[in-house]
Amino acid sequence: MTLAQLLLVAALSIGVLIVTLLLSKSPKIEADKYLLAYLGYFLVNQLFYLAETYEYFANSYLPLYTRGFYLICPPLFYLYLYKLTSFGKHLPKYTYAFFLPFIGFTATFIYYYSVGFDTFSLTLQQGLIYQNDQLSIIWAIFSFFLVILDPICLLLFYGIYKRYTYKLKQSTSDIDAVQLKWLQSLFLFWTISVVLIIPLHVLSINQQLFPSAYIQILYQVSSLTFIFILGWYGLKQKIIYHGLVQNSPQSAMSYARSGLDQQKATQIHQQLLQYLENNKPYLKGDLKAAELAESLNISTSHLSQVLNQKQGQNFFEFINQYRVKAVQEKMKDPAHHHLTILGIAFDAGFNSKTSFNQLFKKFTGETPSSYYKKVK
Repeated sequence: MTLAQLLLVAALSIGVLIVTLLLSKSPKIEADKYLLAYLGYFLVNQLFYLAETYEYFANSYLPLYTRGFYLICPPLFYLYLYKLTSFGKHLPKYTYAFFLPFIGFTATFIYYYSVGFDTFSLTLQQGLIYQNDQLSIIWAIFSFFLVILDPICLLLFYGIYKRYTYKLKQSTSDIDAVQLKWLQSLFLFWTISVVLIIPLHVLSINQQLFPSAYIQILYQVSSLTFIFILGWYGLKQKIIYHGLVQNSPQSAMSYARSGLDQQKATQIHQQLLQYLENNKPYLKGDLKAAELAESLNISTSHLSQVLNQKQGQNFFEFINQYRVKAVQEKMKDPAHHHLTILGIAFDAGFNSKTSFNQLFKKFTGETPSSYYKKVK
């Protein structure tokens, strides 16, 4: 068995495992159906690639159609991410345009198939299709879409991730509980794949600068790694936090339409600071904006507006700054010197060592250990 065949078998095995786990998942969320569709097309594509390596389709044009499956995979994965992080919002109408290249590819293939491929002389030369020894423009257009779909969906993925992170920081004091690392891993790996594979693919077209056979190896390694990351992180992502502040980053003009004037905002701000001083709700590790807003008898959107206008902070920064101050006070108090730094941090409401270290350094300019040594 060759290296390419081993990679294909590994990708198929992992893909089948993820599909099996998704099908047995209960209850399913709406995003799961897009993930299942993505994995279904991925598995069919990989299966055809494997069959080709054994020359099962030596006299068939069917593998030409399976090449076009990749035109639908990035859009399906984008829709999965959108549904996973949009909290019930309907899909934007423009997203359906992503399927037009695949629909056009399917219609073109059906046309050629109905007319009869045997009436044409189709050959594949360095990644491009030639018809009667002339470059086929229509197939070249689809090749162009194959190249640009990844960067487009990657940019949209980045937009989704930024909006999702913004909403989380406006709504919860512990974003680690929502497990953003898997999205970061997917985005990073997808970016590296695009930056690496697309230029090499272009170099392999009609040139000998980079053998096209190596492109297939790189593509299979990329697919295998991507499916592994998806399986490892995606299936563990069981909690998508609902009840977020639904607004996008606000401008002064949009705040003017919120119904909260400056006098009322100042009053709420003073009430907020007094409540935190007296009740210390930030000591609760999973404190959410909705809980704090309910305690103050205000809406989460008004709480977000007050924090942005009066504090210049989002909810995540605001609450964790109080937690850092609580840690500093405990570090100075001899009654807590029997505790480790992490123990003090957990007592102050932190749930993650990594987040604690990052936030402590951000708000104090020092590491927790250096500060503790200085005051202990």
